[in-house]
Amino acid sequence: NKGCIGISQSLTIQQPDPLTHILLEKSDPVCFGDSNGFIDLRIEGGTPPYQYMWSNGMTSPRISDLNSGQYILDVADRFNCNYSTPSFLLRNPDLLELEIEITGTTADKNEGEISLTPKGGKTPYQVTWDPRITEYTQFRALNLAAGVYQVQLEDSVSCKLDTMVIIPVIQSIKTLGEIVKEYALYPIPTDNTLHLFMKNSEPMCFDLGIVDMRGNRVMSLGQIPCLLEFDQSWDLANDLVSGRYFLLIRHRDGWQSALPFQVR
Repeated sequence: NKGCIGISQSLTIQQPDPLTHILLEKSDPVCFGDSNGFIDLRIEGGTPPYQYMWSNGMTSPRISDLNSGQYILDVADRFNCNYSTPSFLLRNPDLLELEIEITGTTADKNEGEISLTPKGGKTPYQVTWDPRITEYTQFRALNLAAGVYQVQLEDSVSCKLDTMVIIPVIQSIKTLGEIVKEYALYPIPTDNTLHLFMKNSEPMCFDLGIVDMRGNRVMSLGQIPCLLEFDQSWDLANDLVSGRYFLLIRHRDGWQSALPFQVR
C-alpha cells in the first residue's frame, strides 16, 4: 500500500420528518351568513420555514373572518417539499326565523294579538317586545290597538332578528248566523275547491274575499248581487298555498264576518 493508511468513515443521511398538520382550533360562523369563522393550524415536519397558501388565497396558518364553506391549505417547506391538508368545513347555523300569526282589532277596541313561533338559531330564545306592548307572555302579545309594532328575536348566541308587525283595523264583526238564515262553507280542510252556500229571508248583498292570518287580502271573489240564496264554488289550486285563511264576507251595511278554513 506504499505506506498509505486507509481511513473508512460512515456518513448518515437523514430525512426530515414528513410534513403534517395539527388542528389547534376551528370555529363555525356564529350566526347564519356571518363571516366570523376561523381555522388555526400548526405545521410540523419538513424543513422550515414554511410557505402557506389557503384555497381562499390567505397565506398564514391561522385564517379568520370566514363564511361557511370548505378550506384547504397547501404548504411548501424550505426545499419545496409540498403538503396539502384535508378539507376543513365551516357550517352555517340554521337561519333564525319567526312564524307570526296576527289577529286584527276594531278601531274602537284593543283586541289585537301577535303569536310568535321561533325557528332556527340556537335555543333558548328571548323576545323583546315593542315598548308600547304591556301585556305579553314570552311568545304572545295581547290586547293590542291597531298599529305597527317592532319585535326582536334573539337566540342564545346573540343572533338577532328584527321584524315589524302590523295589527290591522277590521270593521265591526258579526257572526254570519246573525246576518243570514242558513249558511255552509265546505269542505274544510280543502285541497283546491271551496264551496259557499247562503240563504236568507231578505236579499243579501255582500263582497267576498280571502285574507291570510295576518289580515292581508290575498284573493278577491267579487260581489254577490242582492239575492235570497247564494250557492257557488271556487277553484283555489293556483291561487293559495297550504295554510290557514279566512273567507271575509262584507255586508253592504258595513258589517263583516270571517269564516276560517284551511288549504292542505
